[in-house]
Amino acid sequence: MNQNFWERSAAAVAQSLRGLTLAINGHEALMINVSPYERNSTERGLYKPMLEMPAGSVYCPRLMKSILLCIVTGKGKMQGSRVRIDDIEIAGRRYTGPGNVTEALGITVAKSSGTARLVSPLRVEVDLQGQPRRKAQPAPKRKGKIRQAPPLSEQALVRLMPQIVERWLKDDPPISLEAYTNALLEECGTEYELRKRIGS
Repeated sequence: MNQNFWERSAAAVAQSLRGLTLAINGHEALMINVSPYERNSTERGLYKPMLEMPAGSVYCPRLMKSILLCIVTGKGKMQGSRVRIDDIEIAGRRYTGPGNVTEALGITVAKSSGTARLVSPLRVEVDLQGQPRRKAQPAPKRKGKIRQAPPLSEQALVRLMPQIVERWLKDDPPISLEAYTNALLEECGTEYELRKRIGS
């Protein structure tokens, strides 16, 4: 399941990552916006090392003063496509822009590489070499809520997370994505109710 997840198109992977938890360098973050880039945009400049990396590989090139967090996607002729993490939330605080994302995640060494693993339908763990590590933080409380919300299944929530993120961005409430998701789960006990609430 893990390798197949990353071997899809960059657009499909980017869409699937929205709303998932990213665990990296001892940080826990919710991914809000992820940008897809196809192979032809990787064939030049600072992204070229990614062309030879298998899907699921992580690479952190430097663009001017910012370090970027990219994950390789695709296979065959599309191997070397990538997604870039552009917008995250940590403990209710939002970090927008790829440079702010890596700074918040403690990524300070350019050209670091590693591996991303989809360890559950809602969680991606990244093992990044050459970065200083911090003490692991507890996972977002949202995951506990998910497991306590039958008959709304985890699989249904995974499918709907991109739409929940879209709705949160559209509503622009004065609360974090995590708090917004928890409120939805408390309000909606079934997949039908959740779909109705977010307009899916």
